[in-house]
Amino acid sequence: LVEGGCVLIVCAGDAKIDNAKFKAQFHTKAKMLTPEQAVEMTGHAVGGVCPFALPEDVKVTTYDGRAFLQAVDTTYDVIMVDAYQDITIPFQMSSVEFFTMVKDHLKDGGVMVVNMNMHGNKEGDINQYLADTIANVFDNVYTVDVAGSTNRELFASQHSDMIEVLSDHVENLSDAGLQNMMQRVADNSSAYVTGDYLMTDDKAPVELLGMQVIDQLIQEEVAYYKDIYEEQGISGLMEHL
Repeated sequence: LVEGGCVLIVCAGDAKIDNAKFKAQFHTKAKMLTPEQAVEMTGHAVGGVCPFALPEDVKVTTYDGRAFLQAVDTTYDVIMVDAYQDITIPFQMSSVEFFTMVKDHLKDGGVMVVNMNMHGNKEGDINQYLADTIANVFDNVYTVDVAGSTNRELFASQHSDMIEVLSDHVENLSDAGLQNMMQRVADNSSAYVTGDYLMTDDKAPVELLGMQVIDQLIQEEVAYYKDIYEEQGISGLMEHL
């Protein structure tokens, strides 16, 4: 809250809010909105506030997700982690220590949702490292691939029946499109089998792992067009471009 309004702070990969600088900038101490104030002032519920399509009187500032969790004692029903894109994966949000912090900020039965925008099928790729790291923190982990994309969604919780709970409550959604999408998630999610690929604050080679997945995707794409060229020649290849 600042002068009766609110300031929205958005996480940045390697940023951390300095309380003294916050006070110097806004001339007041940082104070979290209540859940009711969040809905009233931003139009979004806590856990779903984004920096877009907000009322004009809401100021937007950047913040680091890990630093935010370190600064609050609040617990949440859902924490969405969407920090993994191409090779711009923040190592401090990919470790056992970070995911343990997320788990500690979830309510009983709460769920962490992770969007991983690349998936591969090679042993020891970036998604296996992330999933293994998460599965060594959470008791229950499920994944589902997003059709027509390289995205994979991961759901982690201490609640052993979280997918069944999702399936049982899908019909309560009023939006038909969202209802269908969440039913597909419930129907196609697979329990993740924990492995031994771990990332910690001391060892998280995310750039190297990200590059390996990108190389794999390029090789698969090139192989597709190579097969067309060998079967149909240059004219067939031109038709597919």
